Amino acid sequence: MELRKTEETIQDLVSRYESIRQSTLWTPNQARLLLLLPSESFTFITPPPAIPPPPPPPPPIKAEADTITDSVTDNAESSGDGGDHCCPSTGTTNVIIDDTSPAIATTTTTTNIAAPAPNSNPISSEPIVSTIPPLLPDTSKWPPITDLETLVTTVQFIEQTLRDDGELVQTMNRFRFKLEQVDPVTNRPRYGPNSYARVRRMLAYFDFLSQQNHHHPNNNMNRKTTDDLHPSMPTTTTSYYKTLTQDMVQLFQQQQALRQQQTAREEQIRWEEQHRQQQQKQEEEARERALAEIQAKQRVAEQAAEAERLRRQAEAARQRRQEQEEARRQAEQRYLDSIKKGVDGVQHYVNVIKESTSNDLAAQKKAFQSLFTLFDQILKHPEETNFRKIRKNHPVFHQDIGRHKGGIELLIAAGFRPKLLPDVSTHTQNDIDHDNDDDNNGSTTATTTPSTDSSMDAVPMIACLISKEPNLETDMDGWSQWYDLKKATLEILQKEVGNNNNQR
Repeated sequence: MELRKTEETIQDLVSRYESIRQSTLWTPNQARLLLLLPSESFTFITPPPAIPPPPPPPPPIKAEADTITDSVTDNAESSGDGGDHCCPSTGTTNVIIDDTSPAIATTTTTTNIAAPAPNSNPISSEPIVSTIPPLLPDTSKWPPITDLETLVTTVQFIEQTLRDDGELVQTMNRFRFKLEQVDPVTNRPRYGPNSYARVRRMLAYFDFLSQQNHHHPNNNMNRKTTDDLHPSMPTTTTSYYKTLTQDMVQLFQQQQALRQQQTAREEQIRWEEQHRQQQQKQEEEARERALAEIQAKQRVAEQAAEAERLRRQAEAARQRRQEQEEARRQAEQRYLDSIKKGVDGVQHYVNVIKESTSNDLAAQKKAFQSLFTLFDQILKHPEETNFRKIRKNHPVFHQDIGRHKGGIELLIAAGFRPKLLPDVSTHTQNDIDHDNDDDNNGSTTATTTPSTDSSMDAVPMIACLISKEPNLETDMDGWSQWYDLKKATLEILQKEVGNNNNQR
């Protein structure tokens, strides 16, 4: 079991050595310096058994003992070297008594070796010749090495395995020691012919590999030299293998050092590049933050400037509207001042309407009928504001009254006043009825007060004619005058409507 396991180890080392020798890394000159492994069969001669020498002649007998003690028997069994197992023998026991030492007796045993009988079968004294094949490298497992790292690791593995204090060296020493021993019974070597040849072959390869690595045999051990090995096995102690492999190891170490330096440089460059990129990123982020702050400040400034521009623009627009409103108010005031008020004014503008519609009696009749209906509804429902509010741009009003000269003037003379009101489609009735004029409780000067609420700037306004009813509880006299004027106007209009009906 140990022999087979050791043979496998030696064959693995042989395969590794051959893969190193056939490596493509060697130059042709270097490859020629590496010794070849044997490729022929090994022939070994197993030595014959050792024949013991003949015994010495017996000494003269001085005294004969009657009995043989146990100690004499033991001495007789232990005095031989194993030759009694090879051939028959006869023996006699003599006891020699020394007169000078009567208390001490010496017992001597004499062994006579008898010659073998003519027809007996003694152990053959002829040597045995054994021929076995060489250990072939396993090229499928260990092909020729093509890279330096594998070559170096393989060389280091062989050196580690063949070191003097290694397990393999101790095992091979045991095999070498047993190879010199003989069996005490047969006087032949301890190994049989086949095992003997296998051990000799294994030792031959081991010694070859040891020589390549400068591992010399131990001089204290009785080892076989390569003189008895196969003639093709190299016996030179000159090892170019060691020199060449050491050069390769140094080259590999140099390359490793260069790679480590290159890796360190690359790592340093990578670190510097990362540091540069990080610093560049930080600087870029700082620039972006500064730019963002500047842009934010610019936006704030622009927004402030835009807000100021819009404020000034709105202020200018409001100023223009106020100026325009003031001009319109003044023009309207002048217009209102030019209109006659009261019953006399109503009568005056009735005549103006009659004169302006003298060529169109139907339009005249329609105008007076519409005015009569308007004032009639106001007197019947004074609390209803819708009857006291007239949109100047209303198509029906414009067709019946507003387009005729004196039509709007008659309403103003009867107590209506012009006023701008929000569009009813966007405002409530409370907004429309909000009193914001300077009517002064029914005085003849009523203007539109411009609104200062910025929310009203975008509200569409419409021109209206409003007849404001004074508060009956707080201004009884004003309300009576307002009501009497409406009643007098109705009477004048009723008269004109009756005249138009009579003319028909």
